[in-house]
Amino acid sequence: MSTHYQNILVPFDGSHQANEALDKAIQIALINHSRLDILRVIESTQYHVSFLRLPQPTDDLIVNLTKTTQVQLEDIKKEVERLGCPDVRVHVRFGNAKSVVGVDAPKDYQSDLIVMGAVGANNIGGRRAGSVAAYVVRQAPCDVIVVKTPLQQS
Repeated sequence: MSTHYQNILVPFDGSHQANEALDKAIQIALINHSRLDILRVIESTQYHVSFLRLPQPTDDLIVNLTKTTQVQLEDIKKEVERLGCPDVRVHVRFGNAKSVVGVDAPKDYQSDLIVMGAVGANNIGGRRAGSVAAYVVRQAPCDVIVVKTPLQQS
């Protein structure tokens, strides 16, 4: 069976497995001549923890965070284009990573494939046990590849 993917979504949080997922998505995009959408979801709860009584994030913090994230994604975009992918788009969205990656973004970007790491980084630098990936596999309206190994091992 041969499947031609046209629009590949890669959620990217900067984690090791997100980088590995991006590497594999680039290879798939090159083979299929696909568009690559690289998405960074900034979780709205990431910067407010009520039990610690931290203040709500200010507009300046949100604007600066968005700009910094956009610059980082633009750097990644340039590198991916240098590797031969001509149609690369980057996106910064706020919300719940599960619903944004699993439902909203695939519909908005007409994704027919999501390539993501099995485990990502959380806001404290630790690891979430695949809860986003598990949700995306169950809810996404398209195929999902969950990456666990580096490109060289696959």
